Amino acid sequence: MASSKQLTDNFLTCSICTEVFTDPCTLQCDHSFCRACITQYLQSRQDVTQSRTIPCPYCRQTARVPDPTRPVGEWAGQIKPSHIILGLMESLDADAKDIAKCSLCEQKGETTPAKHWCCECEISMCDACNQVHGMIPVSCDHDVLDIKEDVKLKKKRKVKCTEHRKNDLEFYCNDCEKAVCHSCCILYHRKCDAVVTVESKCPEMKIILKDKSKRLTEEICDMNSKISENKLLLVHTKQDKSELQSQIKTFCQAARDLITKKEVDLLKVLDRRTDERTGKLQSCIKTAEMAAQRYQQRLQFIQRALESESVMDTYEVYQACQSGKIETDVQTEDADVGLSQEEWRPFINMHADLDKLSTVLDDTYLGVVHVFDPQSSPALYETIGDAGGTDIVVLEVNVITTCVVTYHNVSEIKSFYSRSNTMHHSSLSTDNYAWGLTKVRENQVAVTVPNARQIITVKVTPDLQIVSNIQTPKMYYGLTYLTNNSTFAAGCSDSTCVDILDMSGHLLKTLTNTAVKCPNFILTSETGGLFISDWGKKAVIGLTANGDVACTSNLGLNTFKVNRGIARTSTGHILVADKVADKVVLFTENGEYVRDVLTAKEGMDEPFGLCLHRGLLYVAQWKSGVRVYNFKK
Repeated sequence: MASSKQLTDNFLTCSICTEVFTDPCTLQCDHSFCRACITQYLQSRQDVTQSRTIPCPYCRQTARVPDPTRPVGEWAGQIKPSHIILGLMESLDADAKDIAKCSLCEQKGETTPAKHWCCECEISMCDACNQVHGMIPVSCDHDVLDIKEDVKLKKKRKVKCTEHRKNDLEFYCNDCEKAVCHSCCILYHRKCDAVVTVESKCPEMKIILKDKSKRLTEEICDMNSKISENKLLLVHTKQDKSELQSQIKTFCQAARDLITKKEVDLLKVLDRRTDERTGKLQSCIKTAEMAAQRYQQRLQFIQRALESESVMDTYEVYQACQSGKIETDVQTEDADVGLSQEEWRPFINMHADLDKLSTVLDDTYLGVVHVFDPQSSPALYETIGDAGGTDIVVLEVNVITTCVVTYHNVSEIKSFYSRSNTMHHSSLSTDNYAWGLTKVRENQVAVTVPNARQIITVKVTPDLQIVSNIQTPKMYYGLTYLTNNSTFAAGCSDSTCVDILDMSGHLLKTLTNTAVKCPNFILTSETGGLFISDWGKKAVIGLTANGDVACTSNLGLNTFKVNRGIARTSTGHILVADKVADKVVLFTENGEYVRDVLTAKEGMDEPFGLCLHRGLLYVAQWKSGVRVYNFKK
């Protein structure tokens, strides 16, 4: 703790006169000065009368004057005094005076310099009084210090009673739970059963404070742990942002390149075919003009004969026309002065190419918002592969739509994608059959391998590359990635629970082991909760982020036979596959049944995994490949 000299030098000295404050006042910038010093400073400044403000001599910040119409010499008198500095100066002066003089001699009316301090009695003493103090049995063992500048004196802080201001608070009433003085004890606490001294209460208070201190320490540790987790999440968020920025730029650049290339190709084709058409049309025009000129000459010859009054002129022209010397019918070569159907076909095809341009732009998904229509009738768009699938996730990787599928009958994962109008696929072998799929990043998925107790993370390029192989404490089937805290929610049928795992596979907490039975397919909700397709309970169960049951699907009089895959639409609706019933059912986000959107009539044959992507519903069927349906409005 700073000594009185340090406090005086550092905090109680005016920066103008460099002496201890005299009548200190504080400006609005919180700098303090002697009132006389600030008055003298203002009178030396000629610009203050014009600005009507007080410039701080220390930081130059201006302070307003309550009444600037008064003389400058009276401005400092309007500044409020600094009560804190005054109180501190008075306290230091009082302590210095108390310690500088012998307290016992003062009681006798004498003034003797103090040389000693009793920490128990809290009095200062001269040498003679100290000797007497040491011979008294009651005070002979007190802790007495020699008064020096560098000695830290122990003074007990005394608190005065709010009602009896001259009395110290020395007692504590356990019944009323408050500190009181001796007058309060006599007047107000005579009927209380337990009134003790504050000093005797102190050990008990310390025990309570230690317990509270322990709890606060634990809370601080927990809070620091959460802070560390959030900082780690912040780092991951920034990394994800950087990665997504790079992917967005790559995607947009690829889209721009695609559109630019298509523009160049179309313009080249347009120029070439236009040149061809122009040449042919110009040739046709020239031929037609020559034919028209010949026919015009013949027409003039016939008209002159008609206008002539000579019978023989008319006869000769008639005879020439009849004999064929003058041709009046359009010749075949003259009639064919336009473009044939074969010659017109390239230009018809050109219009078809222009019509396809909208499809090309649609394939880039630029500015296209796909809104799911709950009442729309799905139409088969395409079929991918022919092997039975378990779960499916669809990604956009470098502007290529890529389907990643797990299989129950082979230990592998496959990706399907179209390049140069040709379907390609990539395979990745696993230690056992793979089951659940979830998207982790724009080009990364995670896959459960239950019997091997693994979660595999895979990079999609769109070919498949293994990133990590995570060992898990249980056999997990259903899997979903929680983007808000970079963790997995994994379903275990053996333990009938849903666990939260970190990215290393460590168990963080168990959300529930009573509400679910077979959580083999899990989906994240918009609110950070979960939707679970539980075929053991033949229902879809909605959980909050804390694991509480939010809703349960309601099929009315019907129930699921074997419900499997689950997907969420842009409108918040839920699609659920029923493998045995050969249908896909639509529910509201609250679990209310809407309708069967796909049945055996639309080609459903044991639907299993579901994924809704850009207006298309991908259905991985148990035996017959992936069927894709168009759900665009």
